[in-house]
Amino acid sequence: YLFHSRQKSLTYRLFGDSLTDPERSRWFIAVCLNANDGHTAERRLSAAWRIRLRRLVRLFGALSMTRDPLPEFPDGAFAKQDGGDDLAFYAPARLVTHIDEGAVAALTARYRTSLPENSRVLDLMSSWVSHLPNDCYYQEVVGHGMNAQELAANPRLDRWFVQNLNRDPGLPLDTDAFDGALCCVGVQYLQQPVAVFGEVRRVLNLDAPFVVSFSNRCFPTKAVAVWRALDIDGHAALVRLYLERAGFADVTVETLADGARCDPLVAVVGRG
Repeated sequence: YLFHSRQKSLTYRLFGDSLTDPERSRWFIAVCLNANDGHTAERRLSAAWRIRLRRLVRLFGALSMTRDPLPEFPDGAFAKQDGGDDLAFYAPARLVTHIDEGAVAALTARYRTSLPENSRVLDLMSSWVSHLPNDCYYQEVVGHGMNAQELAANPRLDRWFVQNLNRDPGLPLDTDAFDGALCCVGVQYLQQPVAVFGEVRRVLNLDAPFVVSFSNRCFPTKAVAVWRALDIDGHAALVRLYLERAGFADVTVETLADGARCDPLVAVVGRG
């Protein structure tokens, strides 16, 4: 992994010349982060060294995504019935919510527990509403979406940008810039989900949460084929796989609403 000059230089700065060999570096990281003697090597390290180690783990994950991150999926798994331009499809502003009030309330409650006040938040695939708690203050909320009119109407966004992530999954955002990220009812449309999630992980601080939520609604002609082929439990397993392949840790699946009294809503949460 570390043959590239920049990565070799980073390894040297972190560990010295004796650990520039990639296999020895990987072994050292594994020992430090996974020691099972009851008092892990990570705990014995200073906070600064723990941050350095975890940054290198993230680097390994980013480099591994230069290969196909989902090789077991068949050709056409991420094809859409409507292969037309996504920006053109989303050009008409839709100032509606895509889940009902009960599901929105459940999601807002989850955000309240996930995102500390005064934090910096990325709202990926956003619209005219972010479902954040109205009584919570955030230092900055940055929105991404596909329609400028919808984003401009969102009162929670301090700034926003329009970008088709299926064409360009790279986020025009600084590394380690956010304390949490959200993606509400949009994951089903991503054709390069691991690449996009890898970018989200890059812009998140270490251990920051990424909350990916979805219901049983979508624009079927724009949802990818593998999503259309699965039920809601399969969707949860799929999103969990996306997060894990992108390098997120401590991934959990939570049923926020079971569908008995409102729209069903599932959140899959990983930490960068």
